[in-house]
Amino acid sequence: MTQKIKLPEKPGDFDYCFVQDGQSAPSPNKLHVVPFGNVLEAEPNNAPAEATKTDAPLPLAFNGIVEQAGDVDFFRFTAKAGQAFDVRCVARGVRSPLDPVLTIHKADGAQIADNDDAGGPDSQVRWAAPADGEYLVAVRDHLARVGRTTSIASSSSGRAEPVARDPEFARNSQERNAVAVPRGNRFATLLRVARGDFGGDVTLAAPELPAGVTIANDVIAGNVNEAVAVFEAAPDAPPAAKLVPVAGQSAKDPAITGGFLQTLDLVYGPPNNTVYYRQSVERMALR
Repeated sequence: MTQKIKLPEKPGDFDYCFVQDGQSAPSPNKLHVVPFGNVLEAEPNNAPAEATKTDAPLPLAFNGIVEQAGDVDFFRFTAKAGQAFDVRCVARGVRSPLDPVLTIHKADGAQIADNDDAGGPDSQVRWAAPADGEYLVAVRDHLARVGRTTSIASSSSGRAEPVARDPEFARNSQERNAVAVPRGNRFATLLRVARGDFGGDVTLAAPELPAGVTIANDVIAGNVNEAVAVFEAAPDAPPAAKLVPVAGQSAKDPAITGGFLQTLDLVYGPPNNTVYYRQSVERMALR
């Protein structure tokens, strides 16, 4: 069946359930939206000489399907010296069975960067072009298997922003992923900041806390990436639950700002507590 849907204006992952005759599918399709131009693979593109070529400027989204065992998807693009990019593959993130390996090559096919499982099963690499010219990006399965669900190698320019999150309290656990503040008492938690393309101190704030709740936290110094934040509820604070935005800001340059990003591992299974389903949220759960 075919349906036309409206994509969200904000890039990122979202769930979509097919609806037919007034009934919704029991489980959603995972979709990934990026603001980049689209480059669809043209087979054969299993080798550098056969790479799908584009003259469009980066950032771009390269789309391909690893549909046969041993299939490799090569894309050829142009970059300028010194341009820095975050290149990542989106496969498991949209429930593809692909275990992607991501590689960057010179125009002649010589490999200059690669990654497998950086921060999870979907590979990503920070890369800067050493000179003006053509380059290649390639995606393959780690065990040369098939992943027929569409996978995406997307490239975005380097960013300057802080991103805050709660660090994992216990392995394979959801413990303390939410903040629970008792009336007339406090709740302390670590907040961790990741700095993208800048250094120095970072200040954190939660400007939309429920009534009667306040936050006290130290500036996260430039030589560390974590600080303790203490949430306090007044004795008469009304019961409430809220998804709270957390803002980070460079102490040196107020224009460098970022938000909150928490990845929740929801379904584990064999082998070795593999994560089968995870969801990212951009607000902190607080009650």
